[in-house]
Amino acid sequence: MAYLNRIEIIGHLGHSPKVLTTQYGKKATFSVAVTKRFKTNDGEPKERTDWFNVVFKGKMAETIERLNIEKGTCVFVGGEMTFRNYETDAGEKKSICELIGENLQILSPRRSDGSIQPTANAPTAIAGEDELPF
Repeated sequence: MAYLNRIEIIGHLGHSPKVLTTQYGKKATFSVAVTKRFKTNDGEPKERTDWFNVVFKGKMAETIERLNIEKGTCVFVGGEMTFRNYETDAGEKKSICELIGENLQILSPRRSDGSIQPTANAPTAIAGEDELPF
């Protein structure tokens, strides 16, 4: 029997990527907001924003560092969803869900100088500190 763990999202960066150098190489982390717009049964327009923690490692992390993308940039990310547990410095046990990225495509347009232009209609919701432990 075959198994599959694949997720693909399109959304806006919640913050510019943080790139760290670890003993295993480069690691880039950022959040992506995916907003769903819908209407209630009463016809009232609503929206809900889901936040995804994204991690790229190795060569892709190096590429992300060179791209210099910033908050608000619209991206496509494909990869695998993972769950892990960790302990805070205060000894509190936490769990986190992360999208381990394999593919990244920038969907925002470029400026005349070649830099990436963050999208104007990026989500207005922002994740709380507890939602982004990196």
